[in-house]
Amino acid sequence: MYSVTVKAWNGQKQVCYQNKYGIMPLPQHGGSYPSATVNIAGNTRVKDYCMAVGVQKTGTTADGWTQNANGYDSARSDSDWPNSQYNHVSPYVTVWLK
Repeated sequence: MYSVTVKAWNGQKQVCYQNKYGIMPLPQHGGSYPSATVNIAGNTRVKDYCMAVGVQKTGTTADGWTQNANGYDSARSDSDWPNSQYNHVSPYVTVWLK
């Protein structure tokens, strides 16, 4: 895992962690991609600026990955940033990679 500095829409910055593949490393988070996590273990946390996009349906298993909904690191609406609930399955997301 590498430390990366993320910059939020409001100018705030936070150090997050990302591996060279951009995949959330915790098997129970479904291989969320792209992801930046709050620690080197690959965890999520409420009200952080580190985001991950879930790629599996909650409760499914594929190739050793499962999804407990923590990989859905998204806000409930455009006005709920940073995410007040880290396991919300959002219907849409915009991702900008640099």
